[in-house]
Amino acid sequence: MKIYGFDGIDIDWEYPGYPSHVEQKNLFCDLLEQLKKSMGVKILTIAVPVPKQLVDIGYDIPRIAK
Repeated sequence: MKIYGFDGIDIDWEYPGYPSHVEQKNLFCDLLEQLKKSMGVKILTIAVPVPKQLVDIGYDIPRIAK
């Protein structure tokens, strides 16, 4: 990020927790937390699916929102 002047990272992990990889839901949150911590004030965005059932399976929204 420093070398090329990027201001953030966008993560597109399709799809943590779906259909039978429930442990990936926590791993995804761990990844986001580590990236945000190491990036400081840089921008971190994620792509998420539209169907609510995929969001519920793969994403811990309250944890991600922090």
